[in-house]
Amino acid sequence: MSLKEDKFLIDGHDIKDYSQAELRRHIGLVLQDPFLYHGTVASNIQMYQEGLSLQDIEEAAKFVDAHDFIHQLPLTYDAPVTERGAAFFQWPAPALSLC
Repeated sequence: MSLKEDKFLIDGHDIKDYSQAELRRHIGLVLQDPFLYHGTVASNIQMYQEGLSLQDIEEAAKFVDAHDFIHQLPLTYDAPVTERGAAFFQWPAPALSLC
């Protein structure tokens, strides 16, 4: 497909109408194999968006049905996460990686 000749639409708007930064800010990647990074539950949800409030983080977790599980953890959103989420083998880690 050539973007010079064809249109690629997002919600009815040509992709050329969006800046690259705006597209990157609103488009995510979902891997088939969930991957969690060393840090906390909150920092994994926050991923490169350091301006997110705890309320924003909780809303993202609720959206993927991870909020209730997170509240079962002793430190909730401050619970430590090891790389690849090895500490969470008993729960749906893919949900957290979707936040």
